[in-house]
Amino acid sequence: MMKRLVMVMLVSLMVLPLSVNAADFREGDREFTLSGGGTSDKNFDASSVSIEANFGYFTKNNLELLIRQKIQFVDTEGSSSIWDFSTRLVADYYLDMKFRGRMKPMKVFVGACVGYIYDKDFDGEFTAGPEVGLKYFFNDTTFATVIVAYNFNFEDTDDADDSFKDGRFDYTFGIGFKF
Repeated sequence: MMKRLVMVMLVSLMVLPLSVNAADFREGDREFTLSGGGTSDKNFDASSVSIEANFGYFTKNNLELLIRQKIQFVDTEGSSSIWDFSTRLVADYYLDMKFRGRMKPMKVFVGACVGYIYDKDFDGEFTAGPEVGLKYFFNDTTFATVIVAYNFNFEDTDDADDSFKDGRFDYTFGIGFKF
């Protein structure tokens, strides 16, 4: 399964440069986003709620690099609840989709993240996964965002292939500011 995901991402990276100057972003633009979200495993046996802050920088008109810091409360079936934290690096690519009417201010992106999750005792593991999302601009600088990501955790690269099937969906909703 992990090999298929890598192939899809590689093919996407070869095709994505064909759409240039996506959205209304310019190289050098920055953004700050505050979000809240939730997580569930595929059987909805474990859940969490979180708050998150993102800082992004556009290296190209359609490519944004971000750093995300998340604080999360986790409640799993059969174990005690915990607080954990994560720091992730993200690359998002904005698709050159032309919407009309009320949907015109919407910007769609795909991306991937990699980072580290740790708890109060500093026990941790790596996390990675793909994401899709959209931003809806209310004006030139203020937007609402929705992101759906599939993240999986692993202790080392040998563990990553097996961990992909045990991943979880993360849902994030927030407000952001472009400057």
